[in-house]
Amino acid sequence: MGSMITLSVEHLEIDWGKNNIFVNHSRLFLPTDVGPAPYFYADEVTEAREAFVRDLGSVKRRLELLGYSLENVHRMYDELVATMASHSDPPPPFQFFADVVSSVDLDRVPIAEEPPEYFDFGEYVPEIFRLAEFNKKHNLSQWQTRDAGYFFENLHPYIVLRLLLENPTNLKRRLTWRHADVVDGGWVDADAVYEGLDDRDQFLLITEGTSDTAILRKAIEILRPDIVDFFRFVDVDAYPFSGSGGLYRFCQGLAAIRLQNKTVAIFDNDAVGTTDCTRVRQLSLPTSVRALQLPALPQFSQFRCIGPAGTTWEDINQRAAAIECYLDLAGPNEPTVRWLSYDKTHDRYQGALELKETHTKRFLDLRHWDRSYDFSKLERVLDCLYEECIRCT
Repeated sequence: MGSMITLSVEHLEIDWGKNNIFVNHSRLFLPTDVGPAPYFYADEVTEAREAFVRDLGSVKRRLELLGYSLENVHRMYDELVATMASHSDPPPPFQFFADVVSSVDLDRVPIAEEPPEYFDFGEYVPEIFRLAEFNKKHNLSQWQTRDAGYFFENLHPYIVLRLLLENPTNLKRRLTWRHADVVDGGWVDADAVYEGLDDRDQFLLITEGTSDTAILRKAIEILRPDIVDFFRFVDVDAYPFSGSGGLYRFCQGLAAIRLQNKTVAIFDNDAVGTTDCTRVRQLSLPTSVRALQLPALPQFSQFRCIGPAGTTWEDINQRAAAIECYLDLAGPNEPTVRWLSYDKTHDRYQGALELKETHTKRFLDLRHWDRSYDFSKLERVLDCLYEECIRCT
């Protein structure tokens, strides 16, 4: 029989392998996601053993950063359909399949009478398609054949996982990768089970300077611990550039060498950042290289400023909102931007936040999420970064 390794959500098996022939799904998990899970054996024997376990909902961002956004899974599905164009029993359209999978309540999927490894290739999915829970939205009788099974068992399992996430009832269901049997069987060393992300899965982030890098790195660690391993930062001290103009010149170099790594250059939401981000977007860059400007926020539309006109309340978006402005600026002093220079070409001033070192230190001194700290602006930054990374995939 051999040793089995399976990926499942509750009782629904998504992927499986045997002995040393299996897909390593550790990149869906963090190294700390190890805990007890039920293993189901013959004669209705169940044992609690070590496995990688996460709530399915917490895997959504990891799936999308790996390239499995809804847009991409639609494209992947259609590409596989195209290879079956002359098939005697063509697969259903993507939206039909998506409706079926996204309607499934995993709590209503029973334990399979026979595990998937008992079936020959193409036989398992037709059995699943006979379950009532899979037929409540559409009648799947046309695709309960082995020919149809060949197609669906060739679909990448992450396509199914991504579609299951469209049903809110499934977000707290357990995604489990049961690896203990292949370890005990001697097919893989326990230390080698967790491979994590490949270099091609990660995103290289380039900022205007060391302060930007430190703030972004800390924000991801505190607010996005589930995807912290997806991001690497350029060591700006090791490269001959700094500031917005230097970042633009660095991107020029990336365009020249046609860098294929997934890369995001991040510019401040100020005058020079606006100019240079626009210039980068006009370069002939690979689709895997993106330019992101920190988002304009309504909180910056009426901001205390000091300049040639004295003290005023102005919109600092695209004029003076460097990354420090996205920190919690609460304190004894009113947050203030001081206008420093005038950009004649674009008829606007460039400004800088006063006491930015104080605000930065307060943030970097945090050791974990703190309810007394206002992370709302940083949350928006990370949302924009996430959306830009998805466009790289």
